[in-house]
Amino acid sequence: MKQCVRWGTALSCLLLALSLPLKLGAADTLTLTSATGSPGDLVEIHVDATNDDEIQGFSLAMLFDAPDVTPVGIAFSSTVTEAVIGGEPEFVGFVVSETEVIAGVILDLDPTTVVSIPSSPSTAETVAKIQFEIAADAIPGGQVRELALVPSLGTTADTIFSSFGITSFPTILGSGSVTIANEFRLFIPDTTIVAGASTELIVSVDHPIDLNAFQVVVAYDNSDLQLVVPPDMFDHLTGVSSGTIEVEFLNPIYSPSLPFPDLGSGAFALAAIFDAGGPFDGQVLPAGLNTSLFRMTMDVSSILSLGDCPLVEFRDGIAAVGIDNALVIQLGDSVAPVLDPPTICVGDPPEFRRGDVNTSGSVDIADAIAHLTFLFASGVSSSCHPAADANDDGNLDIADAISILDFLFSM
Repeated sequence: MKQCVRWGTALSCLLLALSLPLKLGAADTLTLTSATGSPGDLVEIHVDATNDDEIQGFSLAMLFDAPDVTPVGIAFSSTVTEAVIGGEPEFVGFVVSETEVIAGVILDLDPTTVVSIPSSPSTAETVAKIQFEIAADAIPGGQVRELALVPSLGTTADTIFSSFGITSFPTILGSGSVTIANEFRLFIPDTTIVAGASTELIVSVDHPIDLNAFQVVVAYDNSDLQLVVPPDMFDHLTGVSSGTIEVEFLNPIYSPSLPFPDLGSGAFALAAIFDAGGPFDGQVLPAGLNTSLFRMTMDVSSILSLGDCPLVEFRDGIAAVGIDNALVIQLGDSVAPVLDPPTICVGDPPEFRRGDVNTSGSVDIADAIAHLTFLFASGVSSSCHPAADANDDGNLDIADAISILDFLFSM
């Protein structure tokens, strides 16, 4: 295979004859596929064609959305082009400028032989694959970079099929795209709730880049669940990862009953900025997986039955709330995370045993450790607060851990 690959706008390396007689083929079409990859990945966009007549060569004119995806080559593995040749085309031209790609392909340069892609007027076949590299430093936030075949790039190149001295201009049916995979995720761990009791939901996040700020909106079925508003808004950060950082701005929005078109739902939104005022010292929530952002205490309706799963979801577009789910990363960019729907379902009530903080069914030193972790190391609180209230004084504090240890080890 003779291949010309270089950067620039000139087309001197493309040898397709663009001045051949013109034919309009009703079934001559081209379509691009789409692909998703992570930073640093190489992805392939298929160029699919239908064609009235055999194809001996073709050229492609494409626009792409820079700067974090870069076209780096053209491939033919597992394509109809490879199948008819038994390998690579004899000539491939590939030219890239800032936002343009020009590719030219001639299957066989020997004038004494006839090598061509068979006619396929109704079934699309992949004739080539354009390879794109996603920049290693690209933000993995679900950005979509559009790709488009165009009939012409002015005087530089056209999108054509060439067959036996005849040129046709295929109809371009669809554009493609490269999506940078979204690795930011908001979620609530699946939770078993008890009818008529209170439960805690921990809103968590996967974020491969440090966070400067977040805003989260959770909607819920307000006939089955009611949010408990704490006496201090910073109580939402007690015992979670973001609570270990001195949050400089916190704004909760309590909307227990939403108007149309969100009737039947309540909503809770929380916006936080970790470094909101001088001196700006770069305070962030360090990158991580399963990072707990805040807690929500919900009262569960007593009329729910075993197996009922009241609606709880992250929701954008609530007019009465006025903000959507977003994460602000250290570079100052806002990312719309994947919103992972939780499963919150009614289960059997746990057997009550005072001091059984981790609800394991027994009281041991692990319960004291679990309680101290909740109080002082951003651990998750017990799913049964009465059990964690080991000294039965109505409060969850260090005295409960001391009571457990006294029970276990005092003579």
